[in-house]
Amino acid sequence: MYELLKRISFPLLKVEETRPEPPAGHEKDESLRRFRACPAYLQYKLFYWKLYATVWALAVLVASAVILAVDVRFIFLVIPLLLFATFKAAVLYVVARLDYEMRWYVVDR
Repeated sequence: MYELLKRISFPLLKVEETRPEPPAGHEKDESLRRFRACPAYLQYKLFYWKLYATVWALAVLVASAVILAVDVRFIFLVIPLLLFATFKAAVLYVVARLDYEMRWYVVDR
């Protein structure tokens, strides 16, 4: 699912999934290192995504329970709230993954 969203979003964002090129005026030599962020950085980003999604889900569930406790006919308010929460969690997940995959470091020794 993530790969599908990535294939859709990259052309829309006009980015390419390639290693960065050396800066202008810099010769291509052995002193230039290009590398990605550590895989632990992705785990760090996803930890905060999970924490945020959990808190958000609990808040939505409590709000939904309160709304439905007032009157069951207010279900037309609960359904969009649940859809919005799900959409927001999915978008934040994709953003966290793209932040990791698009993060490159270029270091000159």
